[in-house]
Amino acid sequence: GNSVVMLFSTKIFLFMELQGQLTIPVYLANILLYLSAVLVSFFASVPQQYFGQRKTLLFGQSMMVLSLTCTTIFSLLDIGVGVLISMIALACTFQLTLAPIYFIHASETCVDAAIGFGSQNLYIAMLVSMVISSKIIDSFGNAYVFLLFGVISFLGYLYMYFCVRDTTFGHRIEDIFADD
Repeated sequence: GNSVVMLFSTKIFLFMELQGQLTIPVYLANILLYLSAVLVSFFASVPQQYFGQRKTLLFGQSMMVLSLTCTTIFSLLDIGVGVLISMIALACTFQLTLAPIYFIHASETCVDAAIGFGSQNLYIAMLVSMVISSKIIDSFGNAYVFLLFGVISFLGYLYMYFCVRDTTFGHRIEDIFADD
């Protein structure tokens, strides 16, 4: 969802402007979105230091689901300011939680080959989502793209809740996988 917001924000805002949903210029909406994401990224390591990786990951994923759901609802109700605020919340949540956690968690639990494989899968998934999202935006509009990624994010939350273990606060890797 975050990749779609960041890569297609101009297209999304132009679509909203054509529908009469956006009351500020498209360039200003983009500046607000990107500036917020950049400023928040300076504090990316703070949440996992205080709350641990698993709690940060689950909180981030749940906030992504909430942000995508709100973006869908606001888009369907033609509330442009709500869509913009939800998109900013989505981008900021991603920068604070999920973006740094992937690399931190992978470096603590995987060998170098697994990190490389995981990174390749991440970028392939981003490429596929970019191609699919563009076609969905053109065919159905913004709301259904956000709805689709909201459902996918919810499924991701369920996977993380049941399958991802915490690796922070002095847990040894042997202790984490001792249950297996």
